[in-house]
Amino acid sequence: MNLKIVSNGFQLILGLAALATGSQVWAERSSTVMLKPISASYQVDLSTQPLPTSLMFPVIGGSQLTITVLSGENDLTLKLQLPDGTLVEQQNAASYGGHFEAYSPQTPFEKVYVSPVDMQLITLSNPPAGLYELHIDGMAATASEEIPVIVKTVGSHLRTGFIMGSSRVEVLLGQPITFSVFLFEQSTPIAGAVVRGKVLNTDRVEVASLVFSDNGQRGDRQAGDGLYSVLYEPQQTGGYLISVNIQGTTSTGLPFEAKEGGRLVVNTPDIQLTGTFRDQGFDEDNDGYFDSVRFEFDAEGPRGDEGTYYIDISVEAGNGKTTYAIGRVSDPAAPLTVDMPAERLKKLGMDGPYRLVRVLLRHDNRSLGLLKNLGETAAYRLSSLERRNTLVYPLSADRGVDVNGDELFDRLEVVFGVDVLISGYYGISADLNDQNKTDLDAVYIGDLYLERGYHDVTLGFSGERIGLSGQDGPYILNNVLVYPRFDAEASTSFYTAFQPLGTTQAYTCSQFAGCGNDDPYVLLERLISQVEALNLKKGFKNSLRAKLISTRAVLSKNNKGAQKVAIQKISAFIHEVRAQREKTLSQPEADMLIEGGSVLVLLWCKSQGDPKWHRCRYYAAPDQIDRTFP
Repeated sequence: MNLKIVSNGFQLILGLAALATGSQVWAERSSTVMLKPISASYQVDLSTQPLPTSLMFPVIGGSQLTITVLSGENDLTLKLQLPDGTLVEQQNAASYGGHFEAYSPQTPFEKVYVSPVDMQLITLSNPPAGLYELHIDGMAATASEEIPVIVKTVGSHLRTGFIMGSSRVEVLLGQPITFSVFLFEQSTPIAGAVVRGKVLNTDRVEVASLVFSDNGQRGDRQAGDGLYSVLYEPQQTGGYLISVNIQGTTSTGLPFEAKEGGRLVVNTPDIQLTGTFRDQGFDEDNDGYFDSVRFEFDAEGPRGDEGTYYIDISVEAGNGKTTYAIGRVSDPAAPLTVDMPAERLKKLGMDGPYRLVRVLLRHDNRSLGLLKNLGETAAYRLSSLERRNTLVYPLSADRGVDVNGDELFDRLEVVFGVDVLISGYYGISADLNDQNKTDLDAVYIGDLYLERGYHDVTLGFSGERIGLSGQDGPYILNNVLVYPRFDAEASTSFYTAFQPLGTTQAYTCSQFAGCGNDDPYVLLERLISQVEALNLKKGFKNSLRAKLISTRAVLSKNNKGAQKVAIQKISAFIHEVRAQREKTLSQPEADMLIEGGSVLVLLWCKSQGDPKWHRCRYYAAPDQIDRTFP
């Protein structure tokens, strides 16, 4: 296994032997280190160098030199003296390929990502190699302020880089860690450089000094390989800044300076996952289905008494779909567990086993390790996982029903499946639409008792209403709502207009009673004929016939109040039929007569221009009929 170093088009591959110290392997996996153009940082302390003052620094050439002075509130004037003594300032900068610019951050974004304070920049194209001097003059806001100066050279062949351990920023207290500085001229290691550093705590107080070497000693594995290393053992927990200064000479004898560094977090030892886990399904409500699958992980090492451990897991099905869950454990004596909800596993769309592809362990905000591809779970089946109490299945059958033997369908019956976990009374409603999603009829059932398990539910839609629409099929079963009447917490299944439950056969309007005929007089005569054709007790039949014949007589007068009286008489007819449903009249017979009367009322309602007649629609409402069939 190797460490790859990428530097503007060339790569350096170093074996692990170059990154090992004793028995401690410094890089446990392949890592990539980006080597960058050299950048040197300086501080101008105004308390010891009152203005005017200057700063000298070497430059090894390249395509561009950039000098950034974080001037802040100081009113400074900058001049740059070249190696040949030429003094470049803002007025003559363009003549020497230079540019002076003052920058003041205006927005919060600029203050975070560009510079928190005012700064001045000097750029110089194709800078000659040699010793430069930056002259600083003007008015200082405070005599004790340090002014940072950053010198960056672009386009030279010199590259530097820095790495800690196996690319980690966290180590354990008492565990040695190797810091290394990479120093190359193109792909050739630079020898003889002086590399020194210091470890600063969060208060910027130096807690340790570092001397890097490339001699195969004191933490450096191999001499002359361009990696200057030092072994450091933290003495206290906390956050630290590693600051490294580099001084050296190129192959052509040009001196250079550079700055490198990084951040380090030192923590006390904590637990680590071993990679072993167990999984088990849990049925929390004893309904025969798993509500979740629990993952339990083994760990080793000292476990903290405070805070919370977080276990983030991802599982993958055989179809490549993944899902995740997070476990939280605050009790120091409790096992490390994660409960994966059954609903998330069901969304994977296939049976197990599932592969545990990723586990991340954290202690509060501290990452304790990431493991991948730990193995497979048991072979859980989707059918064994928890589901909603109520499931609705698509339309499975439909049929036209001729109640009175006139070879026209008085009812369209549709069949669909309902599966419930809890026995009890349920409400069901549904719409029948034409191909344009226009409502033809609606059904409402207030109380239908369903035992636990699967049921085929048959709903009957009015053939008269379908015929009255004049629309051919196939028709759409839509907006199906199944809900429990016994428990507000139980689930609801709802198929909206965007999710039709299914379509019927391609019926034609001519197969249904009343197709294309919206003349109330014709429909009234049909309703009288239907009553006459039924085998009913004489007194009951005469009562129904009398209401219909009196309705005909009222309408024949054709006066202003005729329809109002007709609606009242048909309403009385509907109430009498409903009272004898499943008594003197069979359910299909009663529903046929109720539908015939309701359609008459509906047609008369539509013809009323006076808003006060809106109440008559009550008598045409389909939810007055419980139209379920065994």
